Amino acid sequence: MTINCLFSISYIILIDLPVRLCVSSHDLIYHLFLRCDLFGTVWALVCQWLNLSHVSSGSISDHFIQFVHLAGLPRATHFYLKVIWLACAWAIWKERNNCIFNNAVLDPLIVVQKVKLYSFLWLSSSFEPVAFGFHDWWRHPLPCISVM
Repeated sequence: MTINCLFSISYIILIDLPVRLCVSSHDLIYHLFLRCDLFGTVWALVCQWLNLSHVSSGSISDHFIQFVHLAGLPRATHFYLKVIWLACAWAIWKERNNCIFNNAVLDPLIVVQKVKLYSFLWLSSSFEPVAFGFHDWWRHPLPCISVM
């Protein structure tokens, strides 16, 4: 039976790696990014880094909208939060591939470090230079985007 056939009949497949990754059939992306015990904790850690409350959503698009338009934060923060959300999604996807193809062991704290790095590099490469340094961004991102 091929993996596609297993997907079509809604089995759950466990990939035998140093870290067991679960792959569900129809909601692979939703599960990987929001519900997986391994990768789902990354969002909570990112919210902790931002000193924000973490509430999970019912879909990827709802999660994106909720994360980017956090209640009480000024409109000027939306761009930065989009970059952080995309950096988080990118880091999770890359780490998932690293686990599958290189038998890497997942550490959510390392993934969050990559989110911090990717988001800073992406913000730094934008058309306007950022007014803060990497260490400030790493430790205290909200003052960097003038939220506090």
